[in-house]
Amino acid sequence: MIKITIEQIKYFLTLEKYRNFSLASYELCISQSSLSKHIKSLENEFNVILFNRTTRNITLTNAGEEFLKYANKIIVDYNDIMLNMKKYSEKEISKIRMGTIPVLAQYNITPKIIKFKNQQKYIDLDIIEKESKEIINMIKNNKLDLALVRNINLSDDEFNILDLIEDELVIVTSKNHRFTKKKYISFEELKDENFILLGENSTIHDKFIDECLKYNFSPNIIYRMYKIETILSLVSENIGITILMKKVINSFNTSNISISLLKDQIVLPLSLVYNKKSKLSKECLEFIEFIKKT
Repeated sequence: MIKITIEQIKYFLTLEKYRNFSLASYELCISQSSLSKHIKSLENEFNVILFNRTTRNITLTNAGEEFLKYANKIIVDYNDIMLNMKKYSEKEISKIRMGTIPVLAQYNITPKIIKFKNQQKYIDLDIIEKESKEIINMIKNNKLDLALVRNINLSDDEFNILDLIEDELVIVTSKNHRFTKKKYISFEELKDENFILLGENSTIHDKFIDECLKYNFSPNIIYRMYKIETILSLVSENIGITILMKKVINSFNTSNISISLLKDQIVLPLSLVYNKKSKLSKECLEFIEFIKKT
């Protein structure tokens, strides 16, 4: 009889999300070896291989692709069960709806959220991970209480904004690129380059294009990707170059890439944002104060 746990399914989904044992184990707050054992145990239950593991890439097998469909449904059903059962518990559970761009692990925010949840047992922190444009629209339409996004042209009239972490855009190339030995690069030097960028819903994508237009050129974008590890893999093969946040890149393997600074520095803070027109709950205010202190 096959026996699997919700914990194993969550581990599978986190590894599928990052395709990287280091990042996945960091978000899960367990060691890489422990995560590997859990995944291996899950594979043993079905007697299949769910992930292709190489020294450079982790990809889903056909069995993994099939299991992914069921795993997502199981977690949705599990979350619904937990939420509906909580209303029968002795103490009412309060809910905070928070959206975030996919940077919790890279900026070391995950442990802080776990600490808050451990301290506030009766606050359910429901986190949705999407790109900035989607999150901002959800905040505007009161579908989220709080959001972690990059502060790019956010209106002080519309939002309350608490800047948390400063980070800057940098140019990333392969070790074989002509920029490799350059510490600083100007926008004028980028005109003839091929770019691999984050998807169109990311603020970095739009910010970079806007900056290029200021220098009278439109960047030649050959690929748009939604996983940073995929972008870095393509860049390391000298297929194109990219522009990403400096602190985010540092959480990935940088041995096969080169990082150069922009001559005209572009700083994009990561900010906690909420709608000025919305009245925040006591629980949301507690979370904001917790984040300020930590």
